[in-house]
Amino acid sequence: MERMVDHVELETIRPGMAVVSNGHEIGRVEDLILQPDRLHVLRLITRRTSTGQRIAIPIDWVRGIQDGRVMLLVRERELDLLPKYTPAVSVPTLRTSIPRTLDSQSATERIAAASGDPLHLLGLPARRRSESAGD
Repeated sequence: MERMVDHVELETIRPGMAVVSNGHEIGRVEDLILQPDRLHVLRLITRRTSTGQRIAIPIDWVRGIQDGRVMLLVRERELDLLPKYTPAVSVPTLRTSIPRTLDSQSATERIAAASGDPLHLLGLPARRRSESAGD
């Protein structure tokens, strides 16, 4: 069996590079999942040309980079075993959606939600809760 690479540095792989298994292009690099050091690649996000499915290929399955192509150690049947890749919510998406959500709630509702106010959990509006407290 061929020896796999110990690590792949971020600078060696670019989006759009062909990913090759057993002499056949199986897709192109769309994105990368990095190791915690942010210098080395952990997985290659690739859309398979045969199925259109996005997969996250472990870097351990990479034989090397040759002529601007990512060469894999595994065959397509091993790639078939990988689950469909579903990306986590991106940071830019979170940065825009969280403030919008917070802006849509009144300060009273946010405080009640944070404090675990059971009346808030029932969906009672803030005014109604004030009236209920006087009863």
